[in-house]
Amino acid sequence: MSRPVRRGWGVCLAGLALTSAVTAPRGGAQGVRGVVYDSVGRAPLAGAHVQLVPVDGAMHAVARRTTHTDAAGAFAVDSLPAGRYLVGFFHPRLDSLGLDPLVKRVELRGGRVTTVELSVPSSETVVATWCGPKAATDSLGVVLGYTRDATSANTWGDARVSAQWRMIAISPRGARAEVQGASTQASPRGWFALCGVPRGGLVVLRASTDADSSATLEVDVPDDGVLRRDIAFARGTGAPTEIVRGVVRDAQGQPVGGARLRWWGSAVEVRADERGAYALPAAPGTQLLEARMIGFVPTRRVVDVAPGATHVDVELPEFPMEIDTVRVLARRPRAQGALAEFERRRQRGHGIFLDAAAIELRRPLTFTDLLRSMPGVEVRNADLMSRTVHMRSTNGLDACLPVLVIDGSRVPMLDMNLDDVIPAELVRAVEVYPRRMQAPPEFQGEDCGSIVIWTGVRGWLARPRAGASP
Repeated sequence: MSRPVRRGWGVCLAGLALTSAVTAPRGGAQGVRGVVYDSVGRAPLAGAHVQLVPVDGAMHAVARRTTHTDAAGAFAVDSLPAGRYLVGFFHPRLDSLGLDPLVKRVELRGGRVTTVELSVPSSETVVATWCGPKAATDSLGVVLGYTRDATSANTWGDARVSAQWRMIAISPRGARAEVQGASTQASPRGWFALCGVPRGGLVVLRASTDADSSATLEVDVPDDGVLRRDIAFARGTGAPTEIVRGVVRDAQGQPVGGARLRWWGSAVEVRADERGAYALPAAPGTQLLEARMIGFVPTRRVVDVAPGATHVDVELPEFPMEIDTVRVLARRPRAQGALAEFERRRQRGHGIFLDAAAIELRRPLTFTDLLRSMPGVEVRNADLMSRTVHMRSTNGLDACLPVLVIDGSRVPMLDMNLDDVIPAELVRAVEVYPRRMQAPPEFQGEDCGSIVIWTGVRGWLARPRAGASP
């Protein structure tokens, strides 16, 4: 989606900027006062460039008047001749949202001071501008930004920006976990507006071209539905050429020694020293930094790694107090569709199958707990909190990464920690084929076995309610 072209007001200001300044008459006592407010950020807008442009034909000899807002967003222009004016403002905040300046018309007469209120449009207006009026009344939001080259910071056009998120869909047939998504094409100047993302939720964001792609980012869309986020990624391999340094502290500001830090989805990891300091190799671009420590809530943070020194301090909050379990009861959906195929494959007996009841008996804390002690499957502990899964390749000698299939779609596993990607509580059924030839053709890889995962609710969520019809 292309950025809007400045029209009307912007053209008028551009033309006036080329004229010579003419001292305004001081005979009148008219003036303008007001405030510029950021309706998206919900705060006064400091540093806005406010301009007044005369529009009466007899006032062409009067140059524009300019001023800037103070820390409280206030501005004032005094000693103006009587007449009609256009009042507007410029600020990077408008550019970051891809919006044109808003202009108001005022008439100054009789020596009065006129009050004018200017503002960045509301979040609802921003969503409606980019995604249509219906989106502003729905529970959907928008991610706005530029795709950029990580090394030069220049905009990078024609990239594809996509987002995915997980939702629990509840219907008369039961509750089920669904993965939903949206995508858009950035303009040749790199600007994109990704519509249809859920407000107040976490989404996984990624940008890519035919040859390159960004890191996978986890971002939080605000409740008002407008998220501003540029995505930078490097051309080529994106090898770690930079160092990100910082200090890990708790909520009281005390250093957290021994904390583990890594780029999410990557095997690059370091530990903070006794002072909480760390130095983590990084590829240039927008990355997702993850910090973990026993006794603290794991924290993820989006970091823009630029060539040169990048400093990022991390705060790890302590685990909050737990409340009593909340039980939600619903009818158990009938086995059909994907799970019906699961049952048919289980009857053939060519793999290892775990249904919802078998998973409940194992009471897994993490997904890889389900794979332990399975014949032909090896769960390796990279460290205390990170695990990888391997099988025996077709030559019988080397270890290989199995094919990973989630809800019928293949997912590149690389060397990721499966426990980060697949929450154990959302696994409803598992098929494991330790040998390539055991797997059905649609799940087979080149030289390794397959792990097939079906997500959904189980346990209390899948139990029928008392008195409910079958």
